[in-house]
Amino acid sequence: MPSQEYDNTNRGALWIPRNGQGKARACAAGKLNIGGADLFATFCPITTRSEKAPTAKLFLETTDGLTVFSVSLFPKTGSNPANLYSGSIMVGAGQDFWVNIWKSDKRQDNSPELTISVQPKQPREAQPVAPAEPPADDDIPF
Repeated sequence: MPSQEYDNTNRGALWIPRNGQGKARACAAGKLNIGGADLFATFCPITTRSEKAPTAKLFLETTDGLTVFSVSLFPKTGSNPANLYSGSIMVGAGQDFWVNIWKSDKRQDNSPELTISVQPKQPREAQPVAPAEPPADDDIPF
């Protein structure tokens, strides 16, 4: 049977560690690949009283341990209930990405509980600015 190769670029998976009694711990850990670079990922929910504050954090660490990124995640609202959180991150030389955390369709015991998808942000086109018109009243005192 031929082996299947998967392209994991801009994707990741998170597992929630369990204690010996099967209870889940608060944070999840796994790996994420952004643009071909592998990163260690840790996802932690945050308890907050403010509706405008992030409700989770995603910490990303390079495999050499020299760089750590922090992503503030906000609850995702919309038609897909599996998409739990959304945020953005700037990596490298000004590359902006959208980060989404999804509830995994767990099919096996060793399947991840959460998956991560990363998409490059599309640059916004600059809107032309109309020249300012001079004021209609020309009575300037000097």
